[in-house]
Amino acid sequence: MTKDEILNYLKVSRFKSVIVDQSLCEDYPGWVRTILIRPGFVVEIDYNPYNLDEGINPGYEAEFNSLDMLVSSLEEFLGRKIEDWVNFSKTGDYPNEPEKLMEILGKHNSLALLEKDMRDGVIELPKGALFTPVGLD
Repeated sequence: MTKDEILNYLKVSRFKSVIVDQSLCEDYPGWVRTILIRPGFVVEIDYNPYNLDEGINPGYEAEFNSLDMLVSSLEEFLGRKIEDWVNFSKTGDYPNEPEKLMEILGKHNSLALLEKDMRDGVIELPKGALFTPVGLD
């Protein structure tokens, strides 16, 4: 991915956003973390049950002062340079379904743990902007 690709998606893509990471959450079994960039250099981090990314679910959002700051922060957080990011908005890729997904969702109350961790401030987040929790009950 490039900065120009991000800017183009923010201007002309259907949803005026670009997904730069989508991965299974190790700490919250059966959940997927999605990192999305929106206009105004806003980063949104959403947590959703596997394959259920509709509606309002817990997450965070923050506004960066510039695209350079945003990219630098996400490069550090993701452990990958921008050139190695995948444009999930373009590819439509989604993490492989975890084995025994329904069993996992039945055993773990990942939503309660996620919300507790968000309230307790223990979730690691990108640096360089103030991330505000959203979607908490």
